[in-house]
Amino acid sequence: MSVEALRNLGYTVIAAHGPEHALGLVESGVAPHLLFTDVVMPGMSGRVLAERVKERQPAIKVLFTTGYSRGTALVDDAGDRRAPLLCKPFTVEQLAVKIRSASIRRHERTPSHIKLF
Repeated sequence: MSVEALRNLGYTVIAAHGPEHALGLVESGVAPHLLFTDVVMPGMSGRVLAERVKERQPAIKVLFTTGYSRGTALVDDAGDRRAPLLCKPFTVEQLAVKIRSASIRRHERTPSHIKLF
């Protein structure tokens, strides 16, 4: 749902099929402007993925999503408390607002030029 919704909003989306795939894309030279990742995933947490991507691309912005509540041990252990968090379920409008607030500051790229994982 998120990939299609973001494409319909005009974003260029690079869909990864898990954290290892995302890291492989980054290592191959793909340079997204925003990492949109679940907090809890099999094999690697969203926090670890974000840290590893930031090692290669320090300027990347991060937006986490989760079906768990903030304050839950699983979310607190796996996520970055400073990064924006979008709780599931969410609407397309809520997704759009969070993506814009996570990725765009004044005088930065317009939404259509932002590449997302």
